[in-house]
Amino acid sequence: MKEAEPAVATTAKPGEQTKIMGLLRLDRNLLELMAVRGRNITGYANRKSQIAAWPQMTKQQTYQCVAGQNIKQAHCTAAVVLLK
Repeated sequence: MKEAEPAVATTAKPGEQTKIMGLLRLDRNLLELMAVRGRNITGYANRKSQIAAWPQMTKQQTYQCVAGQNIKQAHCTAAVVLLK
């Protein structure tokens, strides 16, 4: 039930959230669908906040990372992930 809360919060109107949470207790398939969606929403939000915390790189630094030149490892990891 806890994993489904983010999905219910984004899909249901404010007055219907309690009603849908009650329906999730009755319908196992609906619970599974909402739990998967909730995990995806949570994972996306966590990853987005991680990317926002990365140091900003210039294009030159990005090209140096890809070329294998030595600059800070944290910068290179961010650049390679973003370029994939």
